[in-house]
Amino acid sequence: MNKFIFINLMYNKLKIILIVFIFTFISCSTYLYKQNLNLEIKSTTYNQFQKERIHIYKEVDFKLENDFENYKVVESKINHADGPMNYIYAFRNDTLIYFGYPYQFSQNQSETINEIGKYYSLNIYKKPGIFK
Repeated sequence: MNKFIFINLMYNKLKIILIVFIFTFISCSTYLYKQNLNLEIKSTTYNQFQKERIHIYKEVDFKLENDFENYKVVESKINHADGPMNYIYAFRNDTLIYFGYPYQFSQNQSETINEIGKYYSLNIYKKPGIFK
């Protein structure tokens, strides 16, 4: 009889764990689905970007040294378990050229993307999680 009760309790615990796992997966996939953005590098314009569900904290227009193009950096945040993280979008002449976390800009092979990342780090970024 004790064996039957033990097996029944283990079976019930497994069912609860499985149900929790399924609900967690569904809620996370719904969150990720809602965060899905229609952004394409070199084809998304700034006007199209503004129609997306992105909460913009800062926008800065600037020019890089020895470059006659107009650049814009848009700063937003993405919420993670650890808290909000900076996320930036870079535009050249109102066309999206790159987006990602600030460290990804410095790891990119493009010299222009690297320069934008440096400009952001030196002139826009203040403290992690602080926007404005």
